[in-house]
Amino acid sequence: MINRRILVTIFAVFITLSTITKAIAFPDKFDLAGPSLKDWKIPDLWSKKIKKKDKKLARKYPLWATATAHRSATFIIENNKPLVIGYLRYGESVRASKEVTAPGCSNGKWHKIPGNFNFLVCTQEDIKISKKRPKTTNLYPPGNLNAAEPWVFAKADKGAPRFLRLPSAKDERLIKKWKQKRKKSAIEEQPKALHEFMDGIYFLALGDKKKKNGKKYYHTSMNRWVRAEEIKILKQSQMHGEYISNKNPLPIAFVYGKDRPLYRYKNRRLVKIGTAAKHSRINVLKTIKYRRKNYVVDSRKLAIDRNMVRVAKRISRPTSIPKGSKWLHLNLAEQTLVAYEDQKPVLATLISSGLDTHKTPTGTYMIQRRYISKFMAGPDPDHGVYEVAEVPWILFYSGNYAVHGAYWHNVFGEQRSHGCTNVAPIDARWLFRWVEPKFPYNWYIRFYHAKSWAYFTD
Repeated sequence: MINRRILVTIFAVFITLSTITKAIAFPDKFDLAGPSLKDWKIPDLWSKKIKKKDKKLARKYPLWATATAHRSATFIIENNKPLVIGYLRYGESVRASKEVTAPGCSNGKWHKIPGNFNFLVCTQEDIKISKKRPKTTNLYPPGNLNAAEPWVFAKADKGAPRFLRLPSAKDERLIKKWKQKRKKSAIEEQPKALHEFMDGIYFLALGDKKKKNGKKYYHTSMNRWVRAEEIKILKQSQMHGEYISNKNPLPIAFVYGKDRPLYRYKNRRLVKIGTAAKHSRINVLKTIKYRRKNYVVDSRKLAIDRNMVRVAKRISRPTSIPKGSKWLHLNLAEQTLVAYEDQKPVLATLISSGLDTHKTPTGTYMIQRRYISKFMAGPDPDHGVYEVAEVPWILFYSGNYAVHGAYWHNVFGEQRSHGCTNVAPIDARWLFRWVEPKFPYNWYIRFYHAKSWAYFTD
């Protein structure tokens, strides 16, 4: 029989251990996940999609206008002169009226096309008019405009050849031979199937894939061909912004750079409880100081080192922007973007602005030109040259400076560019659709008549 004194001692030890365990209060494990595109719905791009069987529209615009060049111009008449207002991409068709009278287009015919303004096309500017909507071959492989990234994108191996046509076995032999000789002498004429060797950093937009003579090739968006074995297909970034609401208010802190330590703030102490994934985010309730460091804290008492996050904050509409406008605040110090409708914030996200050697300008700008995509190229200090195909969802605001999607990196929240402002492709598409005026159906580029603004601060 157990002695009563021993039982009392065991019970006392148990109570003591229980008290110690409660006092230690081992933290629960909590990992803050990064963003995912899984639940993000992408709305239609066009302000009003043209129905194929719209009888009212067909009576007013009984014909079809089809672009026959990589870019075919659309116009308005201003001061009695034609002014380019946008472009259609090769193979795209829009409804068109019968012939109308307007100045210019002396060697062709004017036709009206649908839109909020008196938009026109001229048949001498690479436009074909037909009674029925034509079927076109994919000379320039089209993008999927219902996607955040309209093409499958890839990076080419340095020095890989780019072909003007799908190469035959003979073309391959001639190009290989010429490549070996060109280092010694440039007297021989370049093989006709070769466009160039990609001696630099090249990013490509891919169309269909074909096999010939035992080799696989990709057709690119610029009507060129590359070997499948000499490219690396890029993985789409999962980064996206946050819609702002009463349930999801500013300020919002975005983790940048890499995964960061996550803490719980309790009893004026910080206890590490897990990891905050790169590009994860919390709503900032307050900022605290702990052991000489600042931390942002949310309503759940989750805390992250202030130096490891970018904080998107609310500001008032500057007087340089008209009342009622849609506008963007791009904070270059924080590397954040907040979209506003007058004084109301509606979206916040991360950016990558220009490097210190290629600074993004500050100030207030009207958004002037919008491109669904654009080829960009230039000198590069590390690679000699760079070329980026089909940079998506571009908002030009001053010369060649623009806000646009970037598919070739995933370091949003850090400076990266040659002066433009990079955003994740899904955010860039959202901004492209959101800004005013609305983008006409099947257009590729729209100029002028802008109603939205960009406000850059340090």
